[in-house]
Amino acid sequence: MRYRAHPDVAWVEGPGRVALVDLRDPATAVPQLCAEPAATLWRAVAEGSKGEDELVSIAAAEVGDQADGLVASFIDGFTAAGLVVEAP
Repeated sequence: MRYRAHPDVAWVEGPGRVALVDLRDPATAVPQLCAEPAATLWRAVAEGSKGEDELVSIAAAEVGDQADGLVASFIDGFTAAGLVVEAP
């Protein structure tokens, strides 16, 4: 399975974090802060689709042996929120 950022999510980077705004309904859009190390995963899927193995490798550089758990939490949370979607 591959994942990518939803095309209607805008984001900006700040020190140690990214701010995300889901623009599908601009009237109710609220910025959400995503701190490191999850921000690193966000940047990865925002630059192009990534498979779970790729995300685990990226996460391992940040959190070592906790990478599998970080990626699982990231995928679960961000797909549930509609910020990350499965890539074709």
